[in-house]
Amino acid sequence: MRHAWAVFLIFAAGAAMTTPTPKPPQKSQIDRWFDDLAKAGSPEYAKPIEDKIAAAFRQSGSASVDLLMSRAKVAMNSADNKTVAAILAAVTKAALQYAEGWHARATLDAAAGNDSAAMIALQQAMSINPRDFPLMIELAGML
Repeated sequence: MRHAWAVFLIFAAGAAMTTPTPKPPQKSQIDRWFDDLAKAGSPEYAKPIEDKIAAAFRQSGSASVDLLMSRAKVAMNSADNKTVAAILAAVTKAALQYAEGWHARATLDAAAGNDSAAMIALQQAMSINPRDFPLMIELAGML
């Protein structure tokens, strides 16, 4: 039994020595784009950077959520608000930390005249992604 423990400790010590130390977190691409945006000298230079940031914010990281969001967009273009509401409810339930799902839900609620629900959804989106400046503008407009 002692032999088994000795072998285990030797392997555990060896594994600990060969385990790489975690690297410090690197600045994300979005952070770099925000840095570039702060340095933009003109609206013409800033616009493509803003577009990259907005596209990154729309990425959910889930193929299922992306599919649901594309279907919500089709339903929204068809003015099928009942279907849009059902899809967005599924998105926000499945992906609680996906700010764009909450943003779309807020847009739908505001269009339906349900300002209190829109405000709640916008606040949820802002709590998830406080750097989403179009959200800030919408929230400020509602306030």
